[in-house]
Amino acid sequence: MLTYHIFTNNFDEWCDDKKEAIKIFKGFVEESGCARLYELDTDTEDEDGVYADGDCIKSFGEYPL
Repeated sequence: MLTYHIFTNNFDEWCDDKKEAIKIFKGFVEESGCARLYELDTDTEDEDGVYADGDCIKSFGEYPL
């Protein structure tokens, strides 16, 4: 299953719907001037609950703090 991690300066969101993730990403860009959107495969979770692989599918501006 795919999930999406969207983050900007000191704030992040998670969702399972790509269209919603893109909407959140665009809102973060408008508010903060920077954002990243990662697509993660939840089937790759390791024993600590961390997703092993993820791809940045959208980015804007400087890397968020």
